[in-house]
Amino acid sequence: MTPHFPDAGCPPARLIVLVDDDRAILDVVAEFIESAFSADVRCFDSPQAALRDFEKHPGDCQLVITDFDMPGMNGTELLHAMRRQAPELQAIVFSGSSEQEIVELGLPPNCCFLPKAGGFPKLIDAVQKLAKAA
Repeated sequence: MTPHFPDAGCPPARLIVLVDDDRAILDVVAEFIESAFSADVRCFDSPQAALRDFEKHPGDCQLVITDFDMPGMNGTELLHAMRRQAPELQAIVFSGSSEQEIVELGLPPNCCFLPKAGGFPKLIDAVQKLAKAA
């Protein structure tokens, strides 16, 4: 069955990739996204593991939601690496880091930044807007 965004009136989603080194946040955000959109969410607690999986099937992913501050590779480095294979990949950096810090380090073009302090409602709104634009 193809996952979709039923409430947004959007085209079918293929896959949402979620990356955060904090397993508790990863689990909560994944559950929230899955229940809000009936979407297929693939979770990774390491950006390196997410990138290895993405490189096998770059066309399968519609959206990446990633934390910024993670060991070995930050979220913007991950997105830049993914976009070398899929330049139109939609992305959200959902982080406790400041937007200024992330922008200074190179937020990829057409990438949303959302502070974790803003909570899940803003994340859901951003995912809906990106899905409508797809």
